[in-house]
Amino acid sequence: MFKPMRVCPLQQKLVDSVRNANAHTVADFSSKDADFLVSLCADWLDGMALLAGYDQAASVSALLGVPNDEDLSTLLYGQENVPGCGTI
Repeated sequence: MFKPMRVCPLQQKLVDSVRNANAHTVADFSSKDADFLVSLCADWLDGMALLAGYDQAASVSALLGVPNDEDLSTLLYGQENVPGCGTI
């Protein structure tokens, strides 16, 4: 559920971190806050997908075959034959 009093400070922390030239895109969130934001964003994406006529965000054809965080991490650390990386 969307809780403005919880989201607003977290959103501001993220904006401040991204705008800070020294921090670049690093934001120091607790695991609980990070999980909350990821879940909230996933809910919003699913809601937008429903409005576009899809069952959920994962059903959107533009998102099929996109590498996940594990695929990208493996690619960055130089391992070959990474599943899903052919779509980058």
